[in-house]
Amino acid sequence: MTRDLYALLGVTPEENAETIAAVCARKLDEALDHNTKVVLRHAREVLCNPVSRAAYDTRQREKSAPLDSWQLPVEQSSGGLRHVRLVLTLLIGLLALGISAWLLAKKAKTTAAPAKRPTYVVVEQTVPVPATPAPNLPSTAANAVNPETLYAAAAPSVVVVESMNANGQPYSRGSGVVIGQQTVITNCHVIDRAITVKVKSGASEFSASSGTSDTYLDLCILQVEGLSVPEVRRGSTKTLQVGQTVYAIGAPQGLDRTLSQGLISALRETPDGTVIQTSAAISPGSSGGGLFDAEGRLIGITTFQTKLGQNLNFALPVDWLETMRTR
Repeated sequence: MTRDLYALLGVTPEENAETIAAVCARKLDEALDHNTKVVLRHAREVLCNPVSRAAYDTRQREKSAPLDSWQLPVEQSSGGLRHVRLVLTLLIGLLALGISAWLLAKKAKTTAAPAKRPTYVVVEQTVPVPATPAPNLPSTAANAVNPETLYAAAAPSVVVVESMNANGQPYSRGSGVVIGQQTVITNCHVIDRAITVKVKSGASEFSASSGTSDTYLDLCILQVEGLSVPEVRRGSTKTLQVGQTVYAIGAPQGLDRTLSQGLISALRETPDGTVIQTSAAISPGSSGGGLFDAEGRLIGITTFQTKLGQNLNFALPVDWLETMRTR
């Protein structure tokens, strides 16, 4: 896979759609492996459609914006910053609004006329105040299981994903989650520029081929022939609440099936949907791993973290699996 579709085809951004379609057709005829054909079809789909091409060109220009404060949790991988723009834009906007509100409040406080001091009258009477009942909060742990049971059920469905170079050596390592028969979901930046992809489940190793790829959402599906692992149960961001307990399972630093516990710190709204902010620890190598609720249901794909603070980790919602390439 490549981050620049124009460079992949060997054309310039000024070429018209007819020329690009012709180049794609020629390269598809010459392509020998399935992965290359998938990428070429994706390039044709994006660059030959005026709307998708305009959106793609905009994203390419935005890549020049400084993103040094963000770190993708995948070792030695230079691709995949596109999803960071979603949450980065949101956080910057929230920060700007907060600062503006504080400055306006401070100015109003210093310029407002001093209020007239009220006159108080003491009344020698005790007035009973009815107690306010505590709010009836919904229970989020009614069907919760203990961490040991959750791990035993979910961990076998989390795999290691390795991107191999032309020499057959791994240059990037991340995680993946089994969501169907011989089907694994991971982040596209984990397999960016891979010549071949391998999936490891315990002591077993399998070759993987590309399935549906949505590079804008940074979600890619792999088909793994021979992989006999149960698929996870899925949840939804629609039922999540800030403060509930969650668990991350992935392969940080290549340590496969590592469990970490945390809370949902926030639910960040983006144009594409709700992104989950969590205090559950993720590290380089966790990209593509699973974020599970207390019932052991998959609710997100752990994707990136920010190094500006502690425990600022983010997961893409599992709901996006239903909207890949249909937006």
